This record gives sequence, structure tokens and C-alpha cells, in this order.
Amino acid sequence: MSKTLLSNIINPEVFNPYLEKRIREISPLFTSEVLESSNFFDNLALNRGNVIKMPYFADLYGEDQVLSPDTSLSPVVVPAEKQDLAVLLTRGKAWSQRDLQTALSCTDPVKAIGNIAAEFWADKMQITFQSILKGVFGVSTMSAKVHDISSLAVDKSKLSCESFIDAMEKMGDAKDIITAVVMHSAAEAQLEKEKLVKTVCENNEIRKYFMGKLIITDDNCPHTSDTFTTYLLGKGAFAYGNGAAADECETVRDSLSDSDILISRKHYLMHPRGIKWTGAAFEASPSNKDLEASKNWAKVYDDKTIRIVKFVHKI
Repeated sequence: MSKTLLSNIINPEVFNPYLEKRIREISPLFTSEVLESSNFFDNLALNRGNVIKMPYFADLYGEDQVLSPDTSLSPVVVPAEKQDLAVLLTRGKAWSQRDLQTALSCTDPVKAIGNIAAEFWADKMQITFQSILKGVFGVSTMSAKVHDISSLAVDKSKLSCESFIDAMEKMGDAKDIITAVVMHSAAEAQLEKEKLVKTVCENNEIRKYFMGKLIITDDNCPHTSDTFTTYLLGKGAFAYGNGAAADECETVRDSLSDSDILISRKHYLMHPRGIKWTGAAFEASPSNKDLEASKNWAKVYDDKTIRIVKFVHKI
């Protein structure tokens, strides 16, 4: 019986769109709408350079002007100091035929392999997301977006409905735009014990909500033995654009092992709106460690326009 080779079943023109579609279906960053994707952002991610000028939010910049027959209206240009900049992220992964042997034995091996790749990328993108948050909140001017109650008296230092409302207040009258919370599993478990989590089935998936906000459980959230960081995130807090790597999906023959290797490459932007990238224009791409460095970020939007809050608490 002849061996099924990856090169015989993987068609990049079919595989690449399925992979991107599947990532968006399974990643809570997309389902919560924290990542805002659009054709416009996709086109930005096609930029040949790796530092990208970002547009201002849809809620347009500037004040209104009094209409007068004697004075013309003046278009307002976003000032240079308010110009948001994103950095293109480029990543890759290779799987040997042995890694994918189980998937190859499925009735629909292409779909099975696509699901494996999508789960991999969704997970890695969430890790990168956490690296960006770490870097962003290391910026001194982001202190107004931090609600830290961890050093208060025991009864006032814990995650609760009341303390969560106080954290949301960091958004002021824009707090209703918060749609999701990213928290450590220990924090989510404590809320479960206190019967503060609502579990619902949506689109055949189980989802959990706290105070009406979708819970994204992620043990990469910063924590110590008794102090935890939870992030409050608004709709469109991050822009997402899917770029086009050369040979996004490629199969390479390994003659020595008589098998194929599947290579998946991903170019994308995942950018916190209103906090510009100030780091060097890397020849390839910044690593997660580079993204974690606060020196590479600077706040350019007003506090209420930045749809992210860092909440540090105990449980």
C-alpha cells in the first residue's frame, strides 16, 4: 500500500483560506471581537515594510466647527504625535509527516491537518497577544489604565463584582465598549465557586461570561502565588490584518526519510490601537521578547480611546 504524501493532498489555494477561516472560528480573541479584522487591515499587512501607519479610530479625530458663510470648514489632520504605528509580525512552523500521521489517516486529512495548524496558530497568537500587553503596560504613561488593588486590605483586594466595576471605570463613559476579560484559570475558577459565572451555549460552543463580559481563560496572564492580572478588553481594542507570506503553505520533500514536511508561514499585524510601536524596523520581525520590552511602545491616544484596562487583584 503506497504512503499518502502531504504533497499529494495539500493544495495551498484551498488550504490557506481554510486555515485562516478556522483560526478566526476557534480563537476567542476573534469571537469576542477584541481583534477587529477587515480587508483594510489585511491590505496594511501586505505592506512591504514592517512598520505600518495605522488610521485613527472610526470615531473621527477633532472638534466640530461652527458653520459660517464667511469661513470655510478646515479638514483636521491627525497630528504627528498622535500617529499610531504597528509592526508586522512574521512567524513560521514546520511539521514532519510523522507529526501529522494521525491526521493523514482521517477521512478528510486536509481538514484534519488544517485544524491542527489552526489550533497551533491560535495558541501562538494568544501568547504573542500576552507579550504585547506586557510591553504596553510597562509604559509609564499607561498607568491611568491600571487598576491595582492587590496591596489593599484582604477584603478589598479581591476580584469581585464591585472591584470589577471599579476597574471598568478606568474607561469612564466608554466602559460599555468592554466586551471581554482575559483572566488566569485560577481567577475564573474562583468566580465559578462564587457562582458569578454564567455559562451559555452559543453557535454550538460553550462560553462563559462574568458581568456580561466574555471570559477568555489564559494561564499566560501575569500572576504570582496570590496576585493575578486580568485584562478588560473592548471591541476592536486590537487591529488584526492577515498579510501574505511568500509560500504561506509549502510541502518539502525529505528524501532521506521518504516523507514530506509541511511548512506554514504567517505574516500578520496584531496591534493595540492607540499605542504605537517605537522599536527598530527589524529586518525580519520582532520576537515576543521584543514585544515585551516597554521601550518599544508609546501611548499616542487619549486614555478613554484605548480600549484596554489592566486589573491587578487577589482571589
